[in-house]
Formats: sequence, structure tokens, C-alpha cells
Amino acid sequence: MVEMKFRDKVFIKQNVGELLLTREIKDVAQNHSAQAVIVGTYTESDKLLFVNLKLIRPGDNIVLATYDYAVPMDKTTKSLIGRR
Repeated sequence: MVEMKFRDKVFIKQNVGELLLTREIKDVAQNHSAQAVIVGTYTESDKLLFVNLKLIRPGDNIVLATYDYAVPMDKTTKSLIGRR
């Protein structure tokens, strides 16, 4: 599993999607009685949207599963991420 660790060099768009800090996962899971939480990131290129998803056990932040994939950057994908 490849982990993104860029610290202050990550660009985050405000008011787009849901953002959650790792330390908040346990609180959210407890409030919703969740046994696992899905978290993820994505990055864009001209032709593809790269997606990374993780299934995390909130009690100890253990990654139970991970999946990486790429989606063609077509008209539908662009509209979903707010890009024209």
C-alpha cells in the first residue's frame, strides 16, 4: 500500500466534498456505531482520475483493506469533480 505523506504540500479545495482528519475517525465511528470507515483521496491528470480508498477500523486505525484504481477523465467524471 502506497501512502501519501506530503504534509504542507497537499492542495485541498475548500467547500468541496467531505474532509475528515484521522483523529476524527474514531469520534465519527462512535457517533454512528460504525465498525469500519471508508476514507480516500483522489488526484487528477488530463486523462485519468486516480482514486485511493481504505477501509479503516476506527478503534485502532488499522487498515483492513485498500484499493487503488483509475477512472477515465470523461465528461461525466469532470462534472462530478467540478471540472469542465
